[in-house]
Amino acid sequence: GACPNAPRETCRPAPKRHLARWHPRLASDAVLRLLALSLCLAIAGCVQPSAAPPPAPVASSSGEFRVTEVQGGLDHPWGIAFLPDGRMLVTERPGRLRIVTGDGEPVTVAGTPDVYANGQGGLLDVALSPDFEESGYVYLTYSKPSGRGAATALARGRLDGDRLADVEDLWVQTPAVPGTRHFGRRIAFWDGHLMISTGDRGVEDPAQDLGNTIGALLRLTLDGEAPADNPYVGRDGAATER
Repeated sequence: GACPNAPRETCRPAPKRHLARWHPRLASDAVLRLLALSLCLAIAGCVQPSAAPPPAPVASSSGEFRVTEVQGGLDHPWGIAFLPDGRMLVTERPGRLRIVTGDGEPVTVAGTPDVYANGQGGLLDVALSPDFEESGYVYLTYSKPSGRGAATALARGRLDGDRLADVEDLWVQTPAVPGTRHFGRRIAFWDGHLMISTGDRGVEDPAQDLGNTIGALLRLTLDGEAPADNPYVGRDGAATER
């Protein structure tokens, strides 16, 4: 019996134990599934994420063009000028002038003037002098703090590495006006002269008064003076920069 030396009432036959039978086909299926899963994981680890698609072309009257980000993280970039070596000078509203290459962080140029950085005011436009390669001069327009208001101003400095040297105001708009709108600011060079557009400062009527430089297109020498052949030179009460 199962327990020949034990009392009869305590002897119980041992329960039968059944082991699962080995089935070659089932084992083979499990191995194949495991191999298939391992192969999928290996392939997934090797696949590189697909590259972002190129920007879609934008239609214009001059043909199609594509918009590509060159530098992120700038704070209200407003003006841009290309240096002879392909780098870019970019103005930011808070008053920073940056050297941008599109590769890494932009460099901040020291020596820029203090600006009235509110609303549409700040460091506005930037342009290289026509003789930049000889003189190194960079022109800036900016909103200049003045008492309770601000005025559009033109400054010039010499780019020396990552700083502006010998910075000076060449022209300051009169009168200064309270408010944060319509400073204008664009700089252009034409026929040996410097042109600046000024805004109406959001007050409108003074732009019709020839006695000030609000809301006007100004023509100056490269040193910020009114040329003798400007149209309103010699006219009583007129601003000669117009």
